[in-house]
Amino acid sequence: MRFKKGLTGLALAALLLGVAGCSNGLYKAGTYTGTGQGKDGPVKVQVTVDKNKIKQVKVLSIHDNQVLSAEATKKITKEIVADQTTKVDVVSGATHSSNGIIDGAKKALKKAGATDAQLNKAAKPKSTHTDVAVVGAGAAGTAAALAARQQGVNVVLMEKTASPMGAGTLAGGMFAADSAQQKAQHKTVSKKWLYDKYLDASQGYMNGVLVRRICCSILIRTMMSVL
Repeated sequence: MRFKKGLTGLALAALLLGVAGCSNGLYKAGTYTGTGQGKDGPVKVQVTVDKNKIKQVKVLSIHDNQVLSAEATKKITKEIVADQTTKVDVVSGATHSSNGIIDGAKKALKKAGATDAQLNKAAKPKSTHTDVAVVGAGAAGTAAALAARQQGVNVVLMEKTASPMGAGTLAGGMFAADSAQQKAQHKTVSKKWLYDKYLDASQGYMNGVLVRRICCSILIRTMMSVL
């Protein structure tokens, strides 16, 4: 009987010590894992905390589309640490991956002693000061942002999806010849090379006159001299 009472006392003491340990901070310091559900399978997330802070969030495994899930992984893990909450925005176009990461992080933090209030607290509003704001990072928006940046002003380019360019990716993305960025990095692209690439990609079916006009008048003069 005394033996049972002794065990009960030890168990109670351990419980009280655990509660006391949590009361001295927000979390039980350590590394924890949790699993959420992505689009194509489970998402395993690892979270490292000290007594009062989320130190690191890492996705250990995810089975969703590699490109979209990579964007979600980069953004969501960074924002959970920055905002110290799992109440962060999902990445449009990678909603299931985002929710899987968030849910996995929540479950890991629960193991660390986090309360629902901690997990769902609103992040502090963010503000950005800039000269030019471009909404939409499709082909037109990206070109506008680059043009503004070339004029020496500060630019913020905003896009809701997982990656820029939108429908422009169907055309192979942005291209340029002799741009300021290329010249600054000493990696200029020849207009003649660009024209030849278009010709090769279209297997000779492109509108040569139109492509010459797009590439620029210098290319027209070059091609005229060749013809």
